[in-house]
Amino acid sequence: EAPALDVPVLVMRETTERPEGLAAGTARLVGTDPERIIGDVRELLTNPRAYARMARARNPYGDGRAAERIVDALERHFAARFEAVEPPPLDRPGMRGLLRRLRRARPRRASS
Repeated sequence: EAPALDVPVLVMRETTERPEGLAAGTARLVGTDPERIIGDVRELLTNPRAYARMARARNPYGDGRAAERIVDALERHFAARFEAVEPPPLDRPGMRGLLRRLRRARPRRASS
């Protein structure tokens, strides 16, 4: 999530299962040595150029628009298979009576 928010990532482990962040420059593997961690944190907090370099690196995990693309694909897929469903015309036999009954019906209160 941090690269999507333009925030540098310091990985405090000796290895990572997400090497794409390292390759893109959004993350840095700093290990578990306290001196190294403090030094890298200090650099990002005091060096605006170092912070910006990591914060502005290309996000290797996507551009944040995956859900939008999925919705578009689903709409295209299903639009090709189904036609829009039209509501039944009001002049169908019995439809006006049904509408009158629905308007008069009142929801029942739940008993306590």
